[in-house]
Amino acid sequence: MKATFNTWYIASIILGGVAFFALALSVYFTGQTILLYVGLGVFLAVTMTMTSIMAQGQRKSIKGEIK
Repeated sequence: MKATFNTWYIASIILGGVAFFALALSVYFTGQTILLYVGLGVFLAVTMTMTSIMAQGQRKSIKGEIK
Protein backbone atom coordinates (compact mmCIF):
# COMPACT_ATOMS: atom_id res chain seq x y z
CA MET A 1 0.00 0.00 0.00
CA LYS A 2 1.45 3.34 -1.07
CA ALA A 3 0.75 6.38 1.09
CA THR A 4 -0.15 9.65 -0.59
CA PHE A 5 1.63 12.91 0.15
CA ASN A 6 -1.37 14.15 2.15
CA THR A 7 -1.06 11.11 4.40
CA TRP A 8 2.61 11.86 5.04
CA TYR A 9 1.79 15.53 5.57
CA ILE A 10 -0.86 14.83 8.19
CA ALA A 11 1.20 12.10 9.87
CA SER A 12 4.28 14.29 10.22
CA ILE A 13 2.27 17.20 11.66
CA ILE A 14 0.58 14.86 14.14
CA LEU A 15 3.88 13.24 15.15
CA GLY A 16 5.44 16.67 15.63
CA GLY A 17 2.51 17.63 17.86
CA VAL A 18 2.77 14.43 19.88
CA ALA A 19 6.52 14.96 20.35
CA PHE A 20 5.87 18.53 21.51
CA PHE A 21 3.19 17.28 23.91
CA ALA A 22 5.59 14.68 25.33
CA LEU A 23 8.26 17.33 25.87
CA ALA A 24 5.69 19.65 27.46
CA LEU A 25 4.72 16.90 29.90
CA SER A 26 8.36 16.27 30.77
CA VAL A 27 8.78 20.02 31.36
CA TYR A 28 5.80 19.95 33.68
CA PHE A 29 7.23 17.09 35.72
CA THR A 30 10.94 18.02 35.69
CA GLY A 31 10.82 21.81 35.60
CA GLN A 32 13.42 22.10 32.83
CA THR A 33 11.87 24.86 30.75
CA ILE A 34 14.51 24.66 28.02
CA LEU A 35 12.81 21.47 26.82
CA LEU A 36 9.68 23.50 26.10
CA TYR A 37 11.62 25.76 23.75
CA VAL A 38 13.30 22.79 22.07
CA GLY A 39 9.92 21.12 21.55
CA LEU A 40 8.38 24.30 20.21
CA GLY A 41 11.29 24.72 17.79
CA VAL A 42 10.97 21.15 16.53
CA PHE A 43 7.21 21.45 16.10
CA LEU A 44 7.52 24.76 14.25
CA ALA A 45 10.27 23.38 12.02
CA VAL A 46 8.22 20.32 11.08
CA THR A 47 5.07 22.35 10.50
CA MET A 48 6.75 25.05 8.42
CA THR A 49 8.72 22.53 6.35
CA MET A 50 5.67 20.45 5.53
CA THR A 51 3.60 23.55 4.76
CA SER A 52 6.32 24.82 2.43
CA ILE A 53 6.49 21.48 0.63
CA MET A 54 2.70 21.42 0.29
CA ALA A 55 2.61 24.97 -1.11
CA GLN A 56 5.40 24.14 -3.55
CA GLY A 57 3.40 21.18 -4.86
CA GLN A 58 0.30 23.33 -5.23
CA ARG A 59 2.26 25.97 -7.17
CA LYS A 60 3.59 23.30 -9.53
CA SER A 61 0.10 21.94 -10.16
CA ILE A 62 -1.27 25.44 -10.83
CA LYS A 63 1.54 26.14 -13.31
CA GLY A 64 0.76 22.84 -15.03
CA GLU A 65 -2.91 23.79 -15.39
CA ILE A 66 -2.15 27.23 -16.84
CA LYS A 67 0.20 25.96 -19.57
